[in-house]
Amino acid sequence: MAAEKDTEIDAIFQQIIATRPASEWNGIETQRAAQLAMLMHMVNNDTALLVRAGSLIKTNKGAKPNPLLYSLDKQNGQINHLCRSLGLTIHTNGKGDPRDQMGKNAQFERDHGRGMVGQSGGAVISLAAILSDDN
Repeated sequence: MAAEKDTEIDAIFQQIIATRPASEWNGIETQRAAQLAMLMHMVNNDTALLVRAGSLIKTNKGAKPNPLLYSLDKQNGQINHLCRSLGLTIHTNGKGDPRDQMGKNAQFERDHGRGMVGQSGGAVISLAAILSDDN
């Protein structure tokens, strides 16, 4: 059972590490990635327990929220914090801090114009020009 748990955590860790080249990971980030993998494994297990037990527990005084709800909320907060500190967000897809990505987007708009379909005043963007840029 412990070997299976370690294998699952290692698989999650490998997925996290694969989000960018190995040369871009430093020691503290690798440590945070390991913590993130462990937390994600715990959340998966706790979620499975919550699904089986239900979100409400019957007591003598009526129903009360399952304590796993509080635990999962805290764990998800820790996961979100670690993801942000590692630059792993849904908006960047592992490409770093979202503020850096926003800066790149703004620079792209300055260089090439907005060019959004259905929006007046946008510049026409040449696909060849985009593909020739070194990003």
